[in-house]
Amino acid sequence: MARTVKDIMTKDVKVVKAQDDIHTVAVIMKENNVGVVPVVDDQNKCIGLVTDRDIVVRGLAERKNASFKVQDVISDDIISVKPDTGIEQAAQMMAKEQIRRLPVMENNQLMGIVSMADLATEKSARDEAGYAIAGVSKSSDKHSQ
Repeated sequence: MARTVKDIMTKDVKVVKAQDDIHTVAVIMKENNVGVVPVVDDQNKCIGLVTDRDIVVRGLAERKNASFKVQDVISDDIISVKPDTGIEQAAQMMAKEQIRRLPVMENNQLMGIVSMADLATEKSARDEAGYAIAGVSKSSDKHSQ
């Protein structure tokens, strides 16, 4: 049976709201050793992502003041997958879209996140991880989701 992203995704994902202070995101990133935090609305619908790169490039580099909100730096062009998406398909999507992480959504609800690290640590998915890494590495001009 083919493995799917729900088999390897991170399920206990910390989230923030658009009106939260960016410091909240930074603390979540530090405490959970992650580089992305999903942004959800009041119905837990994922409306965007904030990456460590977003904080630096769209936040700190564009402002003299280090105090700003999630909504100021959010990446809202979300590319996501469903829990039953095959691992190989997810890896191909990451490579094609040149992204490192995919929110896993079902009925507009955030279920988890699958990352290249998840693919790389899954023995049966190492070839797919290599494919995704090669695709993402082709260009650093795309967003770093």
